[in-house]
Amino acid sequence: MTKFNPQEIKGNWDYGKVLDLHTTSSRMVGEDEFGNPQFETEYSAAGKLLHAFKYRDNPDALRDLLKIVGGYFAENLTVQIDVVAPVPPSKPGRTVTSRIAEGIAVRIGAAFSESALIKKCPTEQMKATDSHRRRDILADAFSADPAILSGKSVLLVDDLYQTGATLEAATAVLRAQGRAAKVHVFAVTRTRKRRVSVVGDGDIPF
Repeated sequence: MTKFNPQEIKGNWDYGKVLDLHTTSSRMVGEDEFGNPQFETEYSAAGKLLHAFKYRDNPDALRDLLKIVGGYFAENLTVQIDVVAPVPPSKPGRTVTSRIAEGIAVRIGAAFSESALIKKCPTEQMKATDSHRRRDILADAFSADPAILSGKSVLLVDDLYQTGATLEAATAVLRAQGRAAKVHVFAVTRTRKRRVSVVGDGDIPF
Protein backbone atom coordinates (compact mmCIF):
# COMPACT_ATOMS: atom_id res chain seq x y z
CA MET A 1 0.00 0.00 0.00
CA THR A 2 1.41 3.40 -1.04
CA LYS A 3 2.01 5.76 1.85
CA PHE A 4 1.80 9.55 1.58
CA ASN A 5 1.65 12.54 3.86
CA PRO A 6 -1.27 14.91 3.07
CA GLN A 7 -0.69 18.52 4.07
CA GLU A 8 -2.89 21.59 4.15
CA ILE A 9 -1.85 24.63 2.11
CA LYS A 10 -3.05 28.11 3.02
CA GLY A 11 -4.09 30.77 0.54
CA ASN A 12 -7.03 32.82 -0.72
CA TRP A 13 -8.97 29.61 -1.49
CA ASP A 14 -11.51 27.96 0.82
CA TYR A 15 -9.35 24.90 1.45
CA GLY A 16 -6.19 23.49 -0.07
CA LYS A 17 -4.28 20.23 0.12
CA VAL A 18 -1.14 18.62 -1.25
CA LEU A 19 -0.79 14.86 -1.21
CA ASP A 20 2.91 14.76 -0.27
CA LEU A 21 6.35 16.27 -0.66
CA HIS A 22 7.81 16.01 -4.15
CA THR A 23 11.26 14.99 -2.90
CA THR A 24 12.35 13.73 0.49
CA SER A 25 16.07 14.50 0.14
CA SER A 26 18.63 15.81 -2.31
CA ARG A 27 22.38 15.84 -1.89
CA MET A 28 25.20 16.97 -4.11
CA VAL A 29 27.34 14.06 -5.27
CA GLY A 30 29.82 15.86 -7.51
CA GLU A 31 30.08 17.80 -10.74
CA ASP A 32 29.76 16.91 -14.40
CA GLU A 33 32.47 17.57 -17.00
CA PHE A 34 31.34 21.17 -17.32
CA GLY A 35 31.46 21.90 -13.59
CA ASN A 36 27.70 21.74 -13.07
CA PRO A 37 26.64 20.29 -9.71
CA GLN A 38 25.07 16.82 -9.80
CA PHE A 39 22.54 15.70 -7.23
CA GLU A 40 21.24 12.42 -5.90
CA THR A 41 17.54 12.93 -5.27
CA GLU A 42 15.10 10.78 -3.36
CA TYR A 43 11.44 11.19 -4.29
CA SER A 44 8.29 10.50 -2.33
CA ALA A 45 6.07 7.79 -3.85
CA ALA A 46 3.77 10.42 -5.38
CA GLY A 47 6.73 12.55 -6.45
CA LYS A 48 8.39 9.62 -8.19
CA LEU A 49 5.26 8.84 -10.20
CA LEU A 50 4.67 12.49 -11.08
CA HIS A 51 8.29 12.91 -12.20
CA ALA A 52 8.12 9.76 -14.34
CA PHE A 53 4.93 10.91 -16.03
CA LYS A 54 5.82 14.59 -16.39
CA TYR A 55 9.38 14.23 -17.67
CA ARG A 56 9.45 10.71 -19.15
CA ASP A 57 5.88 10.52 -20.44
CA ASN A 58 5.43 7.18 -18.70
CA PRO A 59 1.78 6.07 -19.08
CA ASP A 60 2.11 3.46 -16.33
CA ALA A 61 3.20 6.21 -13.93
CA LEU A 62 0.08 8.24 -14.80
CA ARG A 63 -2.13 5.19 -14.26
CA ASP A 64 -0.58 4.51 -10.85
CA LEU A 65 -0.65 8.18 -9.87
CA LEU A 66 -4.34 8.51 -10.75
CA LYS A 67 -5.05 5.36 -8.77
CA ILE A 68 -3.42 6.91 -5.68
CA VAL A 69 -4.97 10.37 -6.09
CA GLY A 70 -8.38 9.06 -7.10
CA GLY A 71 -8.43 6.64 -4.22
CA TYR A 72 -7.51 9.38 -1.79
CA PHE A 73 -10.39 11.58 -2.94
CA ALA A 74 -12.85 8.69 -3.00
CA GLU A 75 -12.05 7.94 0.64
CA ASN A 76 -11.66 11.46 2.03
CA LEU A 77 -13.81 13.94 0.11
CA THR A 78 -16.58 15.34 2.33
CA VAL A 79 -17.68 18.41 0.34
CA GLN A 80 -19.58 18.80 -2.90
CA ILE A 81 -17.38 19.45 -5.93
CA ASP A 82 -19.27 20.51 -9.07
CA VAL A 83 -16.40 21.29 -11.44
CA VAL A 84 -12.79 20.13 -11.56
CA ALA A 85 -10.52 22.54 -13.46
CA PRO A 86 -6.78 22.21 -14.14
CA VAL A 87 -4.39 25.13 -13.81
CA PRO A 88 -3.50 26.01 -17.42
CA PRO A 89 0.12 25.14 -18.26
CA SER A 90 2.86 27.74 -18.74
CA LYS A 91 3.77 26.05 -22.01
CA PRO A 92 0.89 25.43 -24.47
CA GLY A 93 0.37 21.77 -25.28
CA ARG A 94 1.41 20.40 -21.89
CA THR A 95 -1.29 18.03 -20.61
CA VAL A 96 0.13 16.81 -17.29
CA THR A 97 -2.17 18.75 -14.96
CA SER A 98 -5.17 18.39 -17.25
CA ARG A 99 -4.94 14.62 -17.30
CA ILE A 100 -4.58 14.44 -13.52
CA ALA A 101 -7.58 16.76 -13.05
CA GLU A 102 -9.68 14.74 -15.47
CA GLY A 103 -8.83 11.55 -13.61
CA ILE A 104 -9.94 13.11 -10.31
CA ALA A 105 -13.20 14.33 -11.88
CA VAL A 106 -14.02 10.86 -13.16
CA ARG A 107 -13.31 9.29 -9.77
CA ILE A 108 -15.46 11.73 -7.75
CA GLY A 109 -18.25 12.08 -10.33
CA ALA A 110 -17.76 15.80 -11.01
CA ALA A 111 -17.70 17.70 -14.29
CA PHE A 112 -14.27 18.27 -15.84
CA SER A 113 -13.56 21.47 -17.78
CA GLU A 114 -10.41 22.72 -19.46
CA SER A 115 -12.24 25.85 -20.62
CA ALA A 116 -13.51 26.98 -17.20
CA LEU A 117 -10.12 28.60 -16.59
CA ILE A 118 -7.84 29.52 -19.47
CA LYS A 119 -4.58 31.39 -19.83
CA LYS A 120 -5.01 34.52 -21.93
CA CYS A 121 -1.42 34.53 -23.09
CA PRO A 122 1.63 32.27 -22.65
CA THR A 123 3.73 32.92 -19.55
CA GLU A 124 7.33 32.08 -18.87
CA GLN A 125 8.26 28.94 -16.95
CA MET A 126 7.78 29.56 -13.22
CA LYS A 127 10.22 26.95 -11.92
CA ALA A 128 13.15 29.34 -11.33
CA THR A 129 11.13 32.54 -10.82
CA ASP A 130 10.88 34.22 -7.40
CA SER A 131 7.47 34.82 -5.79
CA HIS A 132 7.34 38.58 -6.51
CA ARG A 133 8.12 38.07 -10.17
CA ARG A 134 5.55 35.26 -10.36
CA ARG A 135 2.81 37.53 -9.04
CA ASP A 136 3.66 40.23 -11.59
CA ILE A 137 3.58 37.69 -14.42
CA LEU A 138 0.30 36.13 -13.27
CA ALA A 139 -1.57 39.32 -12.35
CA ASP A 140 -3.60 39.35 -15.58
CA ALA A 141 -2.80 35.93 -17.01
CA PHE A 142 -6.08 34.05 -16.51
CA SER A 143 -9.67 34.25 -17.69
CA ALA A 144 -12.63 32.36 -16.17
CA ASP A 145 -15.98 31.44 -17.71
CA PRO A 146 -19.00 32.28 -15.51
CA ALA A 147 -21.26 30.16 -17.73
CA ILE A 148 -19.43 27.12 -16.36
CA LEU A 149 -18.48 28.35 -12.90
CA SER A 150 -21.14 30.70 -11.55
CA GLY A 151 -22.46 29.45 -8.22
CA LYS A 152 -20.39 26.26 -8.44
CA SER A 153 -17.98 24.59 -6.04
CA VAL A 154 -14.69 24.24 -7.92
CA LEU A 155 -11.68 22.01 -7.37
CA LEU A 156 -8.62 23.66 -8.92
CA VAL A 157 -5.86 21.14 -9.64
CA ASP A 158 -2.11 21.63 -10.13
CA ASP A 159 0.69 19.11 -10.31
CA LEU A 160 3.35 20.81 -8.16
CA TYR A 161 2.92 23.44 -5.44
CA GLN A 162 5.85 25.83 -5.00
CA THR A 163 5.03 29.35 -3.76
CA GLY A 164 1.26 29.31 -4.25
CA ALA A 165 1.35 32.38 -6.54
CA THR A 166 -0.22 30.57 -9.51
CA LEU A 167 -3.02 29.04 -7.45
CA GLU A 168 -3.75 32.35 -5.73
CA ALA A 169 -3.96 34.25 -9.05
CA ALA A 170 -6.19 31.55 -10.52
CA THR A 171 -8.42 31.45 -7.44
CA ALA A 172 -8.93 35.22 -7.55
CA VAL A 173 -10.09 35.01 -11.17
CA LEU A 174 -12.37 32.03 -10.53
CA ARG A 175 -14.13 34.07 -7.85
CA ALA A 176 -14.16 37.55 -9.38
CA GLN A 177 -14.74 36.74 -13.05
CA GLY A 178 -16.05 33.17 -12.90
CA ARG A 179 -18.27 33.91 -9.87
CA ALA A 180 -17.49 30.52 -8.34
CA ALA A 181 -19.18 29.98 -4.97
CA LYS A 182 -16.30 27.93 -3.51
CA VAL A 183 -12.75 27.28 -4.62
CA HIS A 184 -10.79 24.35 -3.25
CA VAL A 185 -7.29 23.63 -4.51
CA PHE A 186 -5.26 20.44 -4.78
CA ALA A 187 -1.69 19.78 -5.86
CA VAL A 188 -0.16 16.34 -6.10
CA THR A 189 3.15 17.32 -4.48
CA ARG A 190 4.96 20.35 -3.12
CA THR A 191 8.56 21.43 -2.97
CA ARG A 192 10.40 21.25 0.34
CA LYS A 193 11.21 24.98 0.32
CA ARG A 194 7.83 26.20 1.55
CA ARG A 195 6.59 25.30 5.00
CA VAL A 196 2.97 24.12 5.32
CA SER A 197 0.99 22.47 8.08
CA VAL A 198 0.50 18.72 8.32
CA VAL A 199 -3.19 17.87 8.45
CA GLY A 200 -4.25 15.93 11.50
CA ASP A 201 -7.63 14.78 12.77
CA GLY A 202 -10.59 17.12 12.54
CA ASP A 203 -13.33 18.36 10.27
CA ILE A 204 -11.52 18.72 6.98
CA PRO A 205 -13.11 18.61 3.50
CA PHE A 206 -10.60 16.24 1.88
